[in-house]
Amino acid sequence: MSKLWNDAKGAEKLLWTIVVLSLMLSMVAVFHVKAQGEGYATIYVNPPTTDLTSPPYIVGDTFTVEVRVSNYSQVAGYQVKLVYDNSLLNVTAPAKVAYAPDGDHIFPYAAFNPVAASVAMLNATHQYVMKTATTIGAVEYNGTDAGLIVVEFTIVSVPPKGETYISALWLEPVDTYTFDDSIEDNAETLTDGSYSITSTVANHLEVSPTTKVLPEITGDKIVGTDKAKFTMDVLIKNVSTTDDIIIVQWEMNYTNTYLNCTIVDEGTFMNNSVWAPYGTFYGWLVDEYDTVSRITFFVMINPNLTTGEWDWPERPQGEGVLATIRFEVIHQPFAPESVSFPLKLAGVFGQFFINTSIEYVPYGPPINATFTLNGYNYKKPIAAFAYSPEPIEVNKTATFDASTSYGWRNDNGTLIQDATYIKEYAWDWGDGTTNTTTTAVIAHTYSDVGAYVVNLTVTDYDDLTNSTVKSALALEVVSHTVTYDVHSFIVVTMSTGKIEKDSIVLRQPNRCLYFNVTGTTGTLGILNITIPNELLSAASQDWMVILQGRIVTTSNGLIVTQLNATHTMLSVTFTFASEEPVYIFGTQVIPEFPGSTFVLASMAISMIAAMSLAIKKKRKK
Repeated sequence: MSKLWNDAKGAEKLLWTIVVLSLMLSMVAVFHVKAQGEGYATIYVNPPTTDLTSPPYIVGDTFTVEVRVSNYSQVAGYQVKLVYDNSLLNVTAPAKVAYAPDGDHIFPYAAFNPVAASVAMLNATHQYVMKTATTIGAVEYNGTDAGLIVVEFTIVSVPPKGETYISALWLEPVDTYTFDDSIEDNAETLTDGSYSITSTVANHLEVSPTTKVLPEITGDKIVGTDKAKFTMDVLIKNVSTTDDIIIVQWEMNYTNTYLNCTIVDEGTFMNNSVWAPYGTFYGWLVDEYDTVSRITFFVMINPNLTTGEWDWPERPQGEGVLATIRFEVIHQPFAPESVSFPLKLAGVFGQFFINTSIEYVPYGPPINATFTLNGYNYKKPIAAFAYSPEPIEVNKTATFDASTSYGWRNDNGTLIQDATYIKEYAWDWGDGTTNTTTTAVIAHTYSDVGAYVVNLTVTDYDDLTNSTVKSALALEVVSHTVTYDVHSFIVVTMSTGKIEKDSIVLRQPNRCLYFNVTGTTGTLGILNITIPNELLSAASQDWMVILQGRIVTTSNGLIVTQLNATHTMLSVTFTFASEEPVYIFGTQVIPEFPGSTFVLASMAISMIAAMSLAIKKKRKK
């Protein structure tokens, strides 16, 4: 019995031991979690409240906030997602979201992997920025306070005078955290921030809209179309009757490389019958400089035509359109390039408003605009041409036709091949003369023989150019009378060299035609000769030309063209050395004598031997 009691007491003691150990392990686990940060570390926005009341801020101004972490331990990486009202603020680019500077950042700069920031819409009314960093090698860091990211905001909306806009800058909890070297999340406390702005801006002018982007369709070409024309208003705001304004004057500079101001219309604000019973007087002008133009505008409420005074109680108040500027885009870059520049308002002589005492009225800073012009899609035009006749006869007109050239017309962002999109054809004939026309077809005459390189450059309506070249042969055409017995035959030569008229001789015993062709040493020699079949003929493979001591047949450069049933044309190309004797052999002549290819070859060999001997004798002399 006593043993049983003792065993029971032992079991109870063991049970309590297990319970106590379990409680201790639970406490250790809880302590470990808290050491990681639950209810311990804090990620917070600094400063907690950004008050932009004084000095007065306007649209386009910027300010920065930080996201920091305090009382942290076991941090090997983090992610921050900061949400804001995009109707009031904007982050213009991921580059505006940076890591805290080295020395203040939670990690040394050489110890973490930088990650590009994200800037995107959260929902219809809010946008967010998000940025992440992870240590190299998952090294943990501990500390009391450190920077994570710095965000630059741009103001996109300013409240009316005396009113306040407030927006939370909150840390989105699902995507804002730190983690340890095991990639386990630490559960920090998140402390949001806020942004507020109270307008103290007095009467002032604004350009509306504050951002103008053309064209609306990406890649569209708008120059020369109605899409290139647009308007921007100059607004007057926060006018009080105590301002006693009767004159408003302003200037605006713009880049005249891309824009042209066509007209400035008076708005309805000053010419209100309540405070302008006698109407207004206004004027505008544009001063042109090298790359910048300046618009100057002036409007005055007319006084009482009898007294010359503004002797009625009502004065301008509130807000409205002061003027409407009509612009036209006159030049547009090529995609993907775009240009942006400000449309900035300034007072004439530094002042905007004048009252009935002809004194300047204090004013708030103007709100300017930014104009952005996107580039358009383009391709270079295609230059192409043909000419006839080919080859060209010297001192006779040849026709050059470039109607197969075309440009690429931009049709609402789509490029369309269009032959009518070429506005100019520039011809370089290769003989020292040029022509530029707006039509595709042109005539040209060469006065000297030669092989000319013709260069055509086309220009389209985007002022893009492209060129192509083609060789044009200008040959001298000579008709020769060859007489044999009582028969006369016409042999026609076309050549880049000189062949004396009627200098062709029929050497009947050798069944060949003989003549000389001369040209400038080193230049291209081209010889086309048309022979009546009744005078001399052969099967295509049986023709042979001896030129520069070289036998030329269809196997090594001779071109034989059977023009028709009665005539054959032979063509050969060479390089001039000096005066070149030419021998053309056929197998049939008038009167017909028996012959064969073997006999012809024997005569040719004898002829070459005789020529070689003559050349040797000439050299000995």
